[in-house]
Amino acid sequence: MVKNRQKSTSMIDDLYHDKEIDLMDIIDILIRRKWIIVIFTILTVAVATLYCVFAPRVYRAGIVFRLPSDLAIAPLVVNLPGIKSNGKEQSEIYAMFDANLQSSEVRRFVWEGVTENVGINNLSFIAFNQSFKYQSLKVSRNNFLKSIYFEGQNPQHVSEILNLLIKKANSLAVEQFIDTKINFLTYIRSAVPAEIEQRKRDIRVEIDFLRKSYEKKRLARIMKLEDNLRITQKVEMMTSDNITEHEGFTNVPIAISYDNLPLYMLGKRLLKAELAGLRKRKSNDPYIDGLCKLQAEIDLLENNSYGKHGIELQQLSNPFLVKIRMIDEEIGKLNKVKERLDIVRAASVELPVNVPLIPIRPQVNKIVVFSLIIGLVLSVLFVFLSNFFIIYRQRKSVLEEQG
Repeated sequence: MVKNRQKSTSMIDDLYHDKEIDLMDIIDILIRRKWIIVIFTILTVAVATLYCVFAPRVYRAGIVFRLPSDLAIAPLVVNLPGIKSNGKEQSEIYAMFDANLQSSEVRRFVWEGVTENVGINNLSFIAFNQSFKYQSLKVSRNNFLKSIYFEGQNPQHVSEILNLLIKKANSLAVEQFIDTKINFLTYIRSAVPAEIEQRKRDIRVEIDFLRKSYEKKRLARIMKLEDNLRITQKVEMMTSDNITEHEGFTNVPIAISYDNLPLYMLGKRLLKAELAGLRKRKSNDPYIDGLCKLQAEIDLLENNSYGKHGIELQQLSNPFLVKIRMIDEEIGKLNKVKERLDIVRAASVELPVNVPLIPIRPQVNKIVVFSLIIGLVLSVLFVFLSNFFIIYRQRKSVLEEQG
């Protein structure tokens, strides 16, 4: 009896109170339970493989784009004297294109165009909208690379949808940019009549100033002639008895310059004639330098009637009317571009949209490898746990026998 009890005690000590963990014992356990490990791992890999076989394939189509080139937006650049380009056309139209790509309204338009059941519920559009992935990458200080992706189960459908979105975003961006430019030009054109009225007021002020100035000169000339006429009369009275015509200026053997000659020496008859002419003059306009040109300009501005679009261009020599003509030409050019929005690129596409050939999900290789690792780890844990419970039951039975 005593010997059996000692033997049982030694067995329990061997099972639970080993001072060292023997690596060979662990390897022995794995070898003895190898079929459990193999079968469990195979089952795990088989389940993962079935998932890969029956899981829906998800494809991704995407583009990378950046600021458009100068040549791409050349038809949208406005060239007018006095209206300089701000150099921001590229960034402005690019921002519009970028906003359109992220716009829910634009995506809904594309969704309605490719979906047979239009507007059946909001959940379908929400799922469609969430299938887009947008990324922004700053490459340099003034240049941004951006990308947008679309995911779906049909590769042809995926690329078609993304192409439709890009085309719609581009056309909308170009149209919005053109509308902005046309509104700006229309505003400038609408201000031209006010500029013309201001120019007319300035001309009238200038004409009035010239007339007043010349009138002052006329009055000053009259006063000067009257003074010299009085001097002439006095001189004639003093010299009438001593100087005969033969002894006068007619016998002077030199050339006389009348420009520097005092007025009273011109003679009473000439002074009276000029004085009478100045007094009878009703208007000084024919004698004012530059007045004719100013009057012709104001006549040109006043004779052009205001029509449906502001001013009817009867003459093109006036700078204001030339400005209107050039603005109308620019607006007409932009309207022609509006009829063919595809000739302008709101962004430079780095990578075009192609039909994806390889699905991004499920990733078969990763799933199989991961399932293999998981199967091995879980099967080994199962083997060790099962061995632990076997030893535990043996200890329990030994203790019951001793009981």
